[in-house]
Amino acid sequence: GDIGKTPKALLHQQCQKIGWEAPKYSKISAKENMYCYNVSVLRKATGRGKNRKVGGLITFNFPDQDRGFDSVE
Repeated sequence: GDIGKTPKALLHQQCQKIGWEAPKYSKISAKENMYCYNVSVLRKATGRGKNRKVGGLITFNFPDQDRGFDSVE
């Protein structure tokens, strides 16, 4: 499985599995060698008629503003 894979790799794999675009990463801030990232994923619309689910852009900020990562990996 998924043991040893980075969160970035797992998110990319999940997006491929469900037919979404690959995630895009942007560094939004850096403090004392700690980084925060903005992650955007473009979802495709699915279904037809009453079962149709709207697609669109989803954006996440990781981690919380008070914490940070050493790198995106």
